[in-house]
Amino acid sequence: MMRINESKTVLLVILLAARGLNCYGQGSCPGVLDFSNVGGGGSAIVTNSLTGQRVPAGTTFLAALYYAPVSITDPALFVQTGAATGFVQPGYFDGGARTTPASGTWYNVQVRIWESAYGGSYEEAVAAPEMNGRPTLRAESNVFSVLSGGGISPPGCSNPLSPPNLVQSGLQPMVVAVPEPRMLGLGLMSAGALWWLHRPKCRSKPRSRKNRIEEVVFASNTRVASSSSISPSPPSDGGGLGRGGAFFLVSPLLGPLPTRSSRGEDGEPDAALPPTPSRLENCASRGL
Repeated sequence: MMRINESKTVLLVILLAARGLNCYGQGSCPGVLDFSNVGGGGSAIVTNSLTGQRVPAGTTFLAALYYAPVSITDPALFVQTGAATGFVQPGYFDGGARTTPASGTWYNVQVRIWESAYGGSYEEAVAAPEMNGRPTLRAESNVFSVLSGGGISPPGCSNPLSPPNLVQSGLQPMVVAVPEPRMLGLGLMSAGALWWLHRPKCRSKPRSRKNRIEEVVFASNTRVASSSSISPSPPSDGGGLGRGGAFFLVSPLLGPLPTRSSRGEDGEPDAALPPTPSRLENCASRGL
C-alpha cells in the first residue's frame, strides 16, 4: 500500500515539473515578429503627402517597429525593437525578424516612419530643427495587437510558432506628412481670430444739430469769400464811382432754398446740411 502511494507521489511530481517546464519555455524563449508591410493577402503602402506618390526605395525614409505589452495602449510608452530599415521598393519596407521578450505572447505594436535627413531615429527626427521651411515628414501607423512567434520549448526553444504578418494582423496604409499644428499653436490662432472678430470698432462721435448748422455757416462763408466778386457801387449822381469810391461785395445765391417738405420739425433746413461722414471716412482721417 505504501509503495502505491509513493508511486502516485512520484508521478504527480513529474507531471507538475513537466507543466512547469512548458510554462517556463513560453516565457523564456524570445518572441519573433516579421517586420514587413507586404504579405498576408494585402499590403500597407506608404505614400508621400507632398508628391502623392509612394515613398522612394532606399534610405530617404526609414521605418522602425515599436511595441509594448498588450495591457499598454499609449504609443508614447512603446519602445523600439531592432534597428530602423529603409525601403526595398517604392512604398514597401522589409526589415526581417524583430524580437520581443517572450514568444507566444500578445503585444501591441506600431510602425513609425520618418525622413532620415532629420535623424537616425524617430525621436531625433521629431526633435530636429526645420529644414527647407518644414519639420520632417513622418507617419505613425495604427496600433494593433500581434501574437509573437518563436520557439516555446526550452532548452533549445523548439516547436517554434510562425511570426505573425503585420498586414494580416491589422497594419493599415500610411501617409508621411508634415504634422498638424500643436495644441498651443491652435490656441494662439483661435485667440487671434476671436480678437479680430471682437476688436474695438472706430466710431464717429454723433454731432448735434447745432454743430451741423455751425458747419454749414462756416462752409457758406468760405464759399462766399472764394466766389465773391468786387463791383463798384452805383453812382449816386448817375456817373462816376460811389461816395468815396466805395466798393461792396456781391455774392451769388449759393443755391435754391430747400422746399418746405425738406425742413425739419423745427423749421430748420435739414436738406442743406452736409451728410454726416461715414464711420469708415472718420477712421481713415484718423489713420485707423
